[in-house]
Amino acid sequence: MSKFKSLLLLFGSLILLSGCSNVEVLNPKGPMASDTKFLIMYSIIFMLVIIAAVVILFTVFLYKYRIGNTKESGKMHHNSLMETIWFIIPVIIVIALAIPTVNSLYNYEEKPQKEDDPLVVYATSAGYKWFFSYPEQKIETVNHLTIPKDRPVVFKLQSMDMMTSFWIPQLGGQKYAMTGMTMDWTLTASEEGTFRGRNSNFNGEGFERQTFDVNSVSQSKFEDWVKDAQ
Repeated sequence: MSKFKSLLLLFGSLILLSGCSNVEVLNPKGPMASDTKFLIMYSIIFMLVIIAAVVILFTVFLYKYRIGNTKESGKMHHNSLMETIWFIIPVIIVIALAIPTVNSLYNYEEKPQKEDDPLVVYATSAGYKWFFSYPEQKIETVNHLTIPKDRPVVFKLQSMDMMTSFWIPQLGGQKYAMTGMTMDWTLTASEEGTFRGRNSNFNGEGFERQTFDVNSVSQSKFEDWVKDAQ
């Protein structure tokens, strides 16, 4: 059964990679999303290498220690070298996966520098909608977000009712919005275009409708949009 699951996982990964252009997480439009894509691909490749090594070794052992092979008895009670190897290898695997992951997590939480002129937007979840408030520009929108390209956007995440999760797959990972708290989440769009955002935390029958559009535009077009919206 475990071998069958491994094969399903292998073929599923191949299918996923073959159609990655249609998967938003693997079609990044921002630095955080690009880093997330690297971690996903890095982990998948690491996993496939481990599966290949296990399958090869499993096949070798099946052949070498098969019934009827009188040359190999298969009787071994202790081997210090082998025990050391199969203890060290998993430790190396964990370290190899942990270092880039932890490094990325710390980078995600870094606050933008003042010289980067970050844009502050309050993103509030309420009634299966997203309300966006631009305090400096004195603008509020519903289920629609316009941001300037290559400029950090500091989202102040809040929820007026149930706990939700703010997620724009092509710009970065998700972060929870909870009542009575304000969570900071910084995202940057490196390209112009329209991206999809949503609540990724199931919170009831209106969950599938709690989506919003994100328009990434140049700084000049953003200033024009601000004037029109005001």
